[in-house]
Amino acid sequence: MPPVDRKNPQRSKSSDSRYSLMEFMREFPDDDTCLEWLWHNRFSEDGKHANCPKCERDGVVFKKYPTKQRRQTWTCTQCVHHVQPTAVTIFEGSSTSLHLWFFAIHLMTSTKCGVSAKHLERELGVTYKTAWRMANKIRNDLMEQTTTRSCRAKSRSMRPTSEASSPASSVGRGDSRRRLPWSP
Repeated sequence: MPPVDRKNPQRSKSSDSRYSLMEFMREFPDDDTCLEWLWHNRFSEDGKHANCPKCERDGVVFKKYPTKQRRQTWTCTQCVHHVQPTAVTIFEGSSTSLHLWFFAIHLMTSTKCGVSAKHLERELGVTYKTAWRMANKIRNDLMEQTTTRSCRAKSRSMRPTSEASSPASSVGRGDSRRRLPWSP
């Protein structure tokens, strides 16, 4: 038996999972990391420069400022426009922490059988009402956007004609398109 590094556990090569819980916890340990991930993936690849939607300049320097409501915003140094990474997402207007949202998404995308709101309630330590709302938003809003995007791209690349299948008909249990961008 080879030696094991207990401080850095590794997933077994025979494991069916593509993204383990340990890998998730290492990549997203807290709310700040989740917010930074959203900022990098939605607006700024390098974390500092982004395109400002108000002054319409490319590569403007943005600075991060906390607000009184504890919302993190990035501010354009040219026109002082505030950008919030959670705006126009399933996280907008939610008082539930981003870490819990990301964990719920991980749970729902890493299982073949699906996850109930009751299971989310137990795993996340939130009320059933919150767990149901999170599960509903993830299933209906987030998965629908991901599936629609991948179906459109697939139909464009595979079929030169205008024949396209409906996005809802091709989604099933264990469908590979249900993985999120952070899944390898």
